[in-house]
Amino acid sequence: MKASHHLVRRNSMIDCRNLSYAYRSFDKGAGLIGTLKDFRKRQYKDIKALDQINLMINKGDIIGLLGPNGAGKTTLIKLMTGILAPTEGSLTCGGHQPFQREHPYLRSIGLLLGQKSQLLWDLPPEETLKMLQVIYRIPLPAYQQRLEQMLSLLNIQGKRYTPTRKLSLGERVKFELICALIHQPQILFLDEPTIGLDITSQRVIHQFLLEINQSFDTTIVLTSHYLKDIEGLTNRVAILLKGQLALDTSIPALKKEHQQAERIVIDFQLGSRPFSIPQPPSIPLTPTSVELLATDYHSHYEALNLANITNINHVSPSIEEIIFQIFNEAGSDHD
Repeated sequence: MKASHHLVRRNSMIDCRNLSYAYRSFDKGAGLIGTLKDFRKRQYKDIKALDQINLMINKGDIIGLLGPNGAGKTTLIKLMTGILAPTEGSLTCGGHQPFQREHPYLRSIGLLLGQKSQLLWDLPPEETLKMLQVIYRIPLPAYQQRLEQMLSLLNIQGKRYTPTRKLSLGERVKFELICALIHQPQILFLDEPTIGLDITSQRVIHQFLLEINQSFDTTIVLTSHYLKDIEGLTNRVAILLKGQLALDTSIPALKKEHQQAERIVIDFQLGSRPFSIPQPPSIPLTPTSVELLATDYHSHYEALNLANITNINHVSPSIEEIIFQIFNEAGSDHD
């Protein structure tokens, strides 16, 4: 499966060209003799976490980075945010090289990474936000307008003066998003933004991020194992497998490419289900229904035609099933 590169470079906000990152790992000798040799001279080996990544993200894109654990998603985010420096290739974000950590670039990005919190635990979010207003030198009228707008969109107006330790997980995540966006960044990086949240909070956050994207043309780079985030938010997905970019496409194109996995669920009158169809390809669901791949339907038309069919439903594969299939075909470990 090859990655597609269909975007125009002149519109790019993030541009990775042959981007690679390798880290050094201690190569421990075997047995007692190996351990003694290690005392005298340690041997190291380079392990590539990312290998020749070519990826372009346009201004205003919402892109999901997908991949099994260890595929390189977090490493790529760390490169884009300047936490790590590339070992090969080039990376520019908004015209800057992130690893140089220039002040204008750091002001142009927002970041919500895993369990890394900007909120001060014993103080209300209002105090953290006031501190960020000073750090980013946001004019007071603009700060107040942005804050009120985001509090309203996330429905947490009454929680701004509550100590962070007394907020629910969902409320804390919402305030973390406000902290990441209060300076109106050009690029927002999100790592598992809705993990552990209830469905209501997830939907509110999805709608909030879409509103931010549409209002300010904010580029959003998202990693998540919760594929509802990917399907509900992104217009593109980039799939990383073993440090390489395996696929760069849109959600509709991904679904179209996997149409062969479409299934048909057939319901019959009691006692008329045809048993002449082998398993597989048929999967009995109930005493009165079976499931077939759509591609197998015509092969068993005669047997099905003899039965008393009461209903036929076409079932498209979910994004979870498609991604699971891609990971399995690559022989990768996944959650």
